[in-house]
Amino acid sequence: MVEVKKGVIEKLVVFTVAIAIIPLSILYASLYGYLDPLIAVIFGHVTSNLRQMFGAILAVLAVNMVLVAYVVSAYKEEPEKQD
Repeated sequence: MVEVKKGVIEKLVVFTVAIAIIPLSILYASLYGYLDPLIAVIFGHVTSNLRQMFGAILAVLAVNMVLVAYVVSAYKEEPEKQD
C-alpha cells in the first residue's frame, strides 16, 4: 500500500472545500445584490442580467485562482526521497 503524507491529504481537503465554497459564495453574493456597488462602479447601472453575468464571471475566475493556488502549492512541495 502506498503511504501518503498527512499534509498532502489535508491540502487536498482544504482546496476541495475551497473550490466548492468560494465560487458558489461569490455567485450567490452577486445574485442577491451584495456586489451591486461594485457592479454599479464598473457598468454604471445594475440589472438582473448584469448580476448573473458578473457573478458567473467572478465564480469562474475564483475557480481558476483556487486551481492555480493548488498547483503552485503542490509544485513547491519537497519531493520525497526514494531509497
